Amino acid sequence: MRFPVLFCIIALGAISTKVHATTEPVQQTSRFVFYSGFWLNLHHTLYAAAWARRPHTTARPQAEAFPEALDEGALTTKERAAWEVAIAYYDRELADRDLAFDDEMTAIRKILTVAQAKLPDVGLPTNFHDVLVKAAPVYRRYWWRMHDHANRTWIADVAPRLKLLAPEVVPRLTKLMLMPWFIQPVRVDVVRVGKSGGAYTVIDPDVHITISTGDPNGQQWEGVETLFHEASHALIHPIQDRIDAEAKATGKQTGPLWHVVLFWTVGEIVREALEHQNVSYTQYIYATGLLQRAWPQFRRPIEVEWAPYVEGKISIDQAVKRLVAAV
Repeated sequence: MRFPVLFCIIALGAISTKVHATTEPVQQTSRFVFYSGFWLNLHHTLYAAAWARRPHTTARPQAEAFPEALDEGALTTKERAAWEVAIAYYDRELADRDLAFDDEMTAIRKILTVAQAKLPDVGLPTNFHDVLVKAAPVYRRYWWRMHDHANRTWIADVAPRLKLLAPEVVPRLTKLMLMPWFIQPVRVDVVRVGKSGGAYTVIDPDVHITISTGDPNGQQWEGVETLFHEASHALIHPIQDRIDAEAKATGKQTGPLWHVVLFWTVGEIVREALEHQNVSYTQYIYATGLLQRAWPQFRRPIEVEWAPYVEGKISIDQAVKRLVAAV
C-alpha cells in the first residue's frame, strides 16, 4: 500500500493575497509546463460540488471527493444564492458529462485554460458563461487562494522529481512505446479537485493533462508516475494497434489490455529509475490494488509474457504474440 498522505489545512491569512493570472505558467521543466488556472479550478470545483450533493446511491461519481470541505458558513445571502445556482446548473447540465471524453466538456476546458481575468464573450454557452461569472467572486473570495496555494505547493514538490527522473525515464519510455517524445513540453493544468481517478488526458491534437492535487494517490513520486502515465496515452498507439491486430487475428477479446500494459510499463520504468536513485517505490498499479481489483486476469500475462520486453530480452512482436496468447 502507499504511505499515508498528510494534508495541511492552510489558514487563509497565511496565503498570499495575490491572484495569479490564468495563463501564467507556474513552473516549466524540459518535458512539462505547469499551470494553476482560476477558471479551470472553478469549473472543476463546481463539477465536484454537484457530485458531492448527490445521494450516495447515485451511480459511481465522476468527480473526486473534496480533499478539504468547502466551508460555506461565511457566505452572504447573495453569495450563497449565486453559488447554489451554479451548483444546480452543473448538476442539471454538466455533471453527467465526462470531463475527458465529452466533446462539450473538452470545448469548455480549452476555453477556460486560456481565459484570463475576464471570460471571453464568445465560445461558451450563454447560460454557462453567466453562471461562471456570478460564481467567480464567491470562489475567489473563499477558496481560490487556498486551492491555488495547494496547487503551487504540489508543483514545487513534483517538478524537481520529474527533472531528476526524466533523463532516464523518457528515453526508455519512448524506446519501448516506439514513439518519440513531444516537441513542446506537455501542458499540465493543476486543479485542487478533479475527475474521479485524479487525472485525465485529452489529445486535441496536443497533449493536455489535467491533474488533481487533492488526490491522495497522486502525491510525490506517485505524482511523477501519474504524469508519465498520462503523457504516455499519446505514445501507446503503436503497442495498442499491435495488440488489437493480434487479438483480431487470433480471435481473442483483450478489452483494456493495452491500458494495463501502459500502467504496468510506465510504473516499472519509474520504479527502476527510482531504484537507481536508492529510492524504494511500489508502482501505482500494485500500490493501489488496481491490478488485482480491476484486472486480475491480466496479471500473469503481463508479469510473465510482457515483462521480458520491458527488460529488453524479447522483441515487441514476440511480446505481443505471447501476451495475447496468454489472455
